[in-house]
Amino acid sequence: MHDCEIEKVWVEGIKGYGIGEKIYLSKSDFRTLIILNGYISFNKPYLYEQNSRVKKLKIIDKINKKEFIVDLKDTPNPQKILSGELLDRELILEILEVYIGSKYEDTCISLIIASYL
Repeated sequence: MHDCEIEKVWVEGIKGYGIGEKIYLSKSDFRTLIILNGYISFNKPYLYEQNSRVKKLKIIDKINKKEFIVDLKDTPNPQKILSGELLDRELILEILEVYIGSKYEDTCISLIIASYL
């Protein structure tokens, strides 16, 4: 999910839509998170609509004991989901709600970039 390889995506991997599934991020400091939501494929663009996408995400900063709820748009375009406030070392991203896919229950994320910028 963070290696920028086209056609590789993260899929939550449990029965159902993945509500409650978590992604753990570790980095020195975060100021910005950018997400490519859903199954993004240049060769098979129909997979975006067929698979579920994250609609609402809880972001937990374990070190600073802060939580944020983020509403994601239903778009394959990059979305900046945090900006400005410095977060520390460990974040947990939890799926709270999804956009339902037309064919599959799998909830997918193509890319997450955590940056100090």
